[in-house]
Amino acid sequence: MESDLEERSSLESIMQYVQILWHWAWVLVLAAAIAGVIAYVLTNKQTRMYQATTMAMVNGASGSSIDTYSSLYIGQQLATTYASTMLAGPVMEAVSSRVGFPVSAGQFNIQTVSNTSLIRVTVTDSDPERAALLANTLISVFSEQVLVDQSTRYAELKSSLEAEIANIDNQIIGAQEKLAVVEARLAEKSTLYTGETTVDAADLLAKSQYQTTISQFQQSRAY
Repeated sequence: MESDLEERSSLESIMQYVQILWHWAWVLVLAAAIAGVIAYVLTNKQTRMYQATTMAMVNGASGSSIDTYSSLYIGQQLATTYASTMLAGPVMEAVSSRVGFPVSAGQFNIQTVSNTSLIRVTVTDSDPERAALLANTLISVFSEQVLVDQSTRYAELKSSLEAEIANIDNQIIGAQEKLAVVEARLAEKSTLYTGETTVDAADLLAKSQYQTTISQFQQSRAY
């Protein structure tokens, strides 16, 4: 009897709990619904962001004297350097000027692709078309600046080489003039005596030195 009473009492207690939970079930459902609505509203209020990605390949070097491995290695080194300078102030200013609205470096993510000479540019913006425009414009602007920089360095190098060649030419002319004087003196001495040639050992040494000097200058000029 006592066991039956205890079981009945436990069952009644469980039923009471179930009734209480059922009675307040609408509160739980309402709370879940309210939370869902709030999350939906907050999500819609947030500005949607889009990403656009483009790739650029860096040419390391060209020419028959550069093998494939060396060219790839140089390209990888240049890609790393370019990736670290792509978002510099002057580049961002040029991009802003090109697209017609202000651009910040925070919109861009620059990464190199491992074991390649590729650079990946990712742009985040609220407008997908504008994101694509910024990615492509950054590559174009940076490429133009690299070409200008290379052209400037080439012009400076060309000017320096032309000056060096002119200096070598002057040295060759000077050495040839001195050689001509020595050769004339040797020829004069050799004609003063009939059947016997008398020359100065110092002149012979000077002639040899001038010839060697001229040959060295000509090799330097050709290089």
